Amino acid sequence: MSILSKIFGDANEKYIKNLEPIVEKINSFEKDFEKFSLEQLKEKTKEFKQRLARHSGRHTSRGFCVGPRGFKKDFKPAPF
Repeated sequence: MSILSKIFGDANEKYIKNLEPIVEKINSFEKDFEKFSLEQLKEKTKEFKQRLARHSGRHTSRGFCVGPRGFKKDFKPAPF
């Protein structure tokens, strides 16, 4: 680690630290989506794609939770 990194910090660590609240928000939706059937997850996926197409990014973080839930329901265990 260079002296500058020790003084100012690592840029990658700062970037990851900035992403942590987003990841926590996405993970908070997991319990809601675990209750969904595979068909409901497919419908949510369509809904999120439509929102994204309309540039309505207000709730797009929920869309990131749908993919792993569908995978978990089809293939168990979840990929993480």
